[in-house]
Amino acid sequence: MSSILKALKQQQSPIVRTQSHLHNELFAAQKTAGTGAVKWIVAACVAAVVGVLFIWFVPFEQQGSVATANVEQAPQYDWGSVNDLPAVNWDAAPEPQPPEPEPIVVNPQGQVSARQESQQEALATEGISDDLLSRFEQAVKATADANQDPVDSVIPTLPKLNPAMQRQVRPFSYDAHMYVSDESRRWIELDQQKLAVGDQFRDMEVVKIEPQRVVLRRQGKLFAVEALVDWKGVQ
Repeated sequence: MSSILKALKQQQSPIVRTQSHLHNELFAAQKTAGTGAVKWIVAACVAAVVGVLFIWFVPFEQQGSVATANVEQAPQYDWGSVNDLPAVNWDAAPEPQPPEPEPIVVNPQGQVSARQESQQEALATEGISDDLLSRFEQAVKATADANQDPVDSVIPTLPKLNPAMQRQVRPFSYDAHMYVSDESRRWIELDQQKLAVGDQFRDMEVVKIEPQRVVLRRQGKLFAVEALVDWKGVQ
């Protein structure tokens, strides 16, 4: 029996060796096939990712190029040329000055009155008789006394005349003043010259001698000089 079994083993050993060799080759082939499949799977995944990225970025680039093309193709509007306007110079007119307020004069009775201390013109007497002028002066004085107004005459004094008129009267001294009820006995003395009503002093005529002043006429115009007040002329 033993010899038979041994003979069988010897007969079967090449087959066993052959099967073992085939088994090893099959395992190696399977291993090689498995490694190649993994490589193909990895390659397929990489290709898929690249394709997705390509599909993702290419449209944005195309859209950007299209937008750029649209911007470049936008129509250009011509607004025309700008003309230089000539400069306009407006000369500003000076602002009008407000009028100066009239000075306020308080009389001895405490009443307040406004009187304009402005330059005055001498009173022209052409066509007015001395009698009419005297009665008019009395009426003005009576009205002033009734109203307690310090303005008691329509004849301005020499210092209140306008400068043009004042320059025509040379300086003189007022040396004496005599006033009495008898008009014929009244007299004054100017520059040491005794004068009565109707007398001439230089180019002026003595028209009236009053208690506190004398009325003179020059070139048909009347003005008064306060008694004993020298006229120093216009400086």
